[in-house]
Amino acid sequence: MQLACHRGEYGMARLSFLRLRESSQLQLLESIPRGEAVRLVGGLSTYTVARLYERVPKSLGRAIVRALPESKRHGVSVILDYRRRI
Repeated sequence: MQLACHRGEYGMARLSFLRLRESSQLQLLESIPRGEAVRLVGGLSTYTVARLYERVPKSLGRAIVRALPESKRHGVSVILDYRRRI
């Protein structure tokens, strides 16, 4: 998966990423360069981005969300706000 990211094959990397257990996903995101992590996660569903945001270090989570298009950033915000209320 890291090789796919390095080659710019983010679609392939995302498929492999989603097959990993959550703990392995988090380890991977923390071990690869921040730019690759941001690009990898940015192509995932809004729900998945929100879930990962809650579990990665705050600085990485903020970098990921800042890089999202406005509509997707808003969707992540709505999901996180809802989760905080329940």
